[in-house]
Amino acid sequence: MDTYLETERLVLRRFTADDADLLIELDSDPAVMRYLTGGNPTAPELVRERNLPKILAGYEKWGGDLGLFAALEKDGGAFIGWFHLRPEPEGPLDEAELGYRLRRAAWGKGYATEGSRALLGKAFTELGVRMVWAATMSVNRGSRTIMEKLGMTLADTLPTPSDMEMIEGSEHGGVRYEITKEQWEQQEPQYEWPFCIHAHRNR
Repeated sequence: MDTYLETERLVLRRFTADDADLLIELDSDPAVMRYLTGGNPTAPELVRERNLPKILAGYEKWGGDLGLFAALEKDGGAFIGWFHLRPEPEGPLDEAELGYRLRRAAWGKGYATEGSRALLGKAFTELGVRMVWAATMSVNRGSRTIMEKLGMTLADTLPTPSDMEMIEGSEHGGVRYEITKEQWEQQEPQYEWPFCIHAHRNR
């Protein structure tokens, strides 16, 4: 397994060309897709022909250090979803977006916070990232709470993209949260980094 990072309960690894079915299953749950597509699943052919090749190309583009990574439970190895840490397509490498998408069975266990916290640590201590940001819909209180737990602060409001106007709460737009390396370092001791997190730079 091409391990990217480990936390107390999770392993993040790079996706492979054989992982399309994992992504298709994840995107087929209306609850998972609620704030992304209004609950509509991603078409399997889009996953196989566009989404997964784009993920794999990202590893090449960013040397395996940034991108979108499969998340597995250490206890049993179940696939629970993915996390991403990556710059804008043509953006600077020292500014990265943090995000995740988890299976419903993994909700309510603290995995989103655990995985995101580890990625922040890796970004700021190993990857030369200066600022990490994350965005969600204004009405997605669950994701906003996680961003706040991570020490991220509200930086801006965002208009709703035209292809998301059918989603519940879209009239309220979106929000962008940010955290800089300096801000993270000021709060870092409470996260006990790196004693509980083991990050790997395998390529």
